[in-house]
Amino acid sequence: MWEFNARMALARKGLQGYIAAMKPEDAARRETQEWKAADMKALVVVAKMLSPTYQSMIRDASTAYEAWETLRGFFVKQTLHNRVQLRKQLHEFTLGAREDLMKHIVCFDDLCSRLAAVGETMSGDGKLVILLGSLPPEYDAMVRII
Repeated sequence: MWEFNARMALARKGLQGYIAAMKPEDAARRETQEWKAADMKALVVVAKMLSPTYQSMIRDASTAYEAWETLRGFFVKQTLHNRVQLRKQLHEFTLGAREDLMKHIVCFDDLCSRLAAVGETMSGDGKLVILLGSLPPEYDAMVRII
């Protein structure tokens, strides 16, 4: 979720391009004072979103991109173990007897987003099948209609 919030904060200020990998042909542009000033603003936006504990991780970053990649490496571990754990959570995901359906859907969406962040993408139909399968029997009529 940190990644989405950071992207939105950068987009509001028109700075989202500074966390993207640069093409070699853009090297000259990175040397301009305008680029460096905007890049520093993007770095500040990212740093301000973090607690002091995590700010120390990017203290030595000289560009927004460096900070971004450091944070991605820490928060979005694309290891096999992480992917297996998230997949396991997805397949064990069920709506409890007294749980709110909207909260369930929001949690499901968050889990799908975390899976996508580690490289596990699913089709819309695949997500729908898992979500509908996570509902208790009292939702069977709705599931049949869909």
